[in-house]
Amino acid sequence: LKLNPRPVHLIFGASQDKEITTMINLLTPYVDHITWVSPQYPRCAKGDDLAKIYSNQTPGWTSQVIERRVFKVQFDSN
Repeated sequence: LKLNPRPVHLIFGASQDKEITTMINLLTPYVDHITWVSPQYPRCAKGDDLAKIYSNQTPGWTSQVIERRVFKVQFDSN
């Protein structure tokens, strides 16, 4: 049995010191839509920068950028 669920949505963020172009090239053939994120970490690449790298390599594909947001979650131990 071969499953091929579609569409596939990728949520992607990466550190600036990683091989971002290589990662994008490896993942692109397997996804239908990409959301670029900017995690709250000093070394992380900005979502806008990731989107630019992607759009330079794959014109016509759909992607979006989610700006960095802070969510505070507090758990009650009781």
